[in-house]
Amino acid sequence: IRSRVNDYFKNNNIKQTGNSWLFTKAIIALSGIVITYLSILFGNLSWYTALFATFMLVQFQILLAFNVMHDGGHQSFSTKKWLNNIASWGMDLLGSSSFLWKQKHNSLHHTYTNVHGKDDDIDVAGMIRLCPEQEHKPWHRFQAFYAPFLYGFLSLYLLFYSDFQRFIKRKIGDTSLTHIKVKDIAFFSGFKVFYFLYTLVIPMFFYNPLYVVLYFLF
Repeated sequence: IRSRVNDYFKNNNIKQTGNSWLFTKAIIALSGIVITYLSILFGNLSWYTALFATFMLVQFQILLAFNVMHDGGHQSFSTKKWLNNIASWGMDLLGSSSFLWKQKHNSLHHTYTNVHGKDDDIDVAGMIRLCPEQEHKPWHRFQAFYAPFLYGFLSLYLLFYSDFQRFIKRKIGDTSLTHIKVKDIAFFSGFKVFYFLYTLVIPMFFYNPLYVVLYFLF
């Protein structure tokens, strides 16, 4: 399979790392985040225009996550390792952890795709059944209806619970995390503080704190 994939890229003269279009998307995503965020702070917006601006901010963040961060984490954003590492920090900018993502996504999900007990992506504490080996609960018959709603809480789950749990226990599922250094913990903690500063604390100087919390949850 690997040789067929390599032949495809070679025969079609396609780079396996980022091209000008990917770099353009990175610029659009980052510029959109900065411009939208500054407009929320200094634009003296009404509640409904602020809500729309918040929605647009999240769309640019999603663009950053699924293009820049994801490819950087896979070392395919650029031919330069340092640039890939910076691109992967998009996950930290969005409040989670690029260190944990590389362990969880690259090492576990892509090695043990959909393998129960190994692929943490399919372990959602029994709320949704994602493989035959998982115990069938009565509520799973309705998961097609409630799963999309639950998925909306994934970022909050990462932000406030699972990231901290994994670092403290040094485990993802049944797999132990190795090579955690002091700098990894400092990087993780520093970006967590930075995220809550720019998403919650700073906006509270410009808007009613209750509105800020509601928009954050939205």
